[in-house]
Formats: sequence, structure tokens, C-alpha cells
Amino acid sequence: MAATLFLIGGLIKRYGESTNTSGIYGTIAVTFVFQCFYAFSIPPMTSLYPTEVSPFKLCATGIAIFRMFDSGSGFASFAMAYAIAGLAWKFYFINASWNFVFPIIAYFTFVETKGLKLEEINARFEVSAILDGVVEDSAS
Repeated sequence: MAATLFLIGGLIKRYGESTNTSGIYGTIAVTFVFQCFYAFSIPPMTSLYPTEVSPFKLCATGIAIFRMFDSGSGFASFAMAYAIAGLAWKFYFINASWNFVFPIIAYFTFVETKGLKLEEINARFEVSAILDGVVEDSAS
């Protein structure tokens, strides 16, 4: 993904205001290639990760909080047009650089759940001090 963002930024810098139709069409084609990489990497994880790391008792709350922040950050997309207008091709270079920084942050902060059973994942994320006061059956 980062490579395609750098490529888009470079193509926009070179052909952004030119009349070279091949360069312009190439920029559009690389934009679609980026969308393919993006669609298969980030969107599926945004729905799966919050449900995987939330304890069962707090799963619905965790998903609700995630969706609130997800929708709120989607609201920030309205500012993207101004950012692209102001930064032009540099906007894509900034986003591509973030693609190199984020995996480092994720490596040190995300908890590894690969190969664990659901019970083991729950035990890894469960905080008993918080869950002690939760009422399990309020129907009786």
C-alpha cells in the first residue's frame, strides 16, 4: 500500500497539471490498484479486531465504542479535500510514511492472538478487577 501511495504522489507531482493523457491515466490506474490493496487489508480487520479482543461480557460495549470512534474518524474525511488541495502530491507521501510507522506501533502495542483458542484470548484480555461487579443474570 505504501508503495502505491508513493507512486500516486510521484505521478501527481509529475503529471498533475500536464496534458500527458498517458500519465494521467496511469495515475488513475495506480489509484485503483491502491484501492484493491486497501480493500483486502484494513477494512476487514476493523470489524474483526474489536470483537476478538473484547471480553465476552463487554463485547457489545466494545463494538459500540469502536463504531463511535470509527464513525467519528469517518467524519474527518470531510477535511481530506482541503488537505489534498493544500498539500497536493505531498499528501500522499505523508500517508505513505504513516504506513511505515503504524506497523511498528502495532507490533509493540497490539496483543498477539494468533493460534489461541477463544478461552485463551478471553483470559489474555480479561481484567477481573473491572468485571467483578458485573451482574450476570438480572432477569430473576
